[in-house]
Amino acid sequence: MRDGRPVPLSAIHRRLLAFLALHPGPHARDTLAARFWPDTATARANLRTAVWTLRQALGPDAVHATRESVALGSVVRDLDDPDHEGEPCAGLDDDWADAARAEHRSRRLARLDALVAGADDPATAATWAASRCALAPLDEPAHRVLIEKLAAAGDPAGALVVGRDLAGATARTPDLAAGSSA
Repeated sequence: MRDGRPVPLSAIHRRLLAFLALHPGPHARDTLAARFWPDTATARANLRTAVWTLRQALGPDAVHATRESVALGSVVRDLDDPDHEGEPCAGLDDDWADAARAEHRSRRLARLDALVAGADDPATAATWAASRCALAPLDEPAHRVLIEKLAAAGDPAGALVVGRDLAGATARTPDLAAGSSA
């Protein structure tokens, strides 16, 4: 986004921007060129064009580049915020993007667990626990906490619905129904 508006970028430019955001600091041009344009004789030229394109789209300070390296400049990252609900690197199938999504999800789960544990009243705890369960729909311990918080908040019907829905979901998931963990 730039000035609150989405910036249209091609897939390769989104990949490069995401990589630079996830891996702060300077990266050798040769390494980036080989990563994003493998087996291409024009890899360094492609990188040069990509840096130019990102600067045009995001602003002149968005990407810092020297003859030897490239780094993300003055771009605000919200990836480290566990309250950020969007999926990082959505649509990218690179291993580093998968790892970023898993790490972000883990931080969000931990943040929601802390909010549940720190809630002053059962209704607030139940709200946070429901968000936690939505993020991990087959996590039985998290659902047990939600059921407990709903019951403590005076919503036994809601607790029964959560229990029934979880039982149905685990019955439809063969690995979980057989007792193995996911």
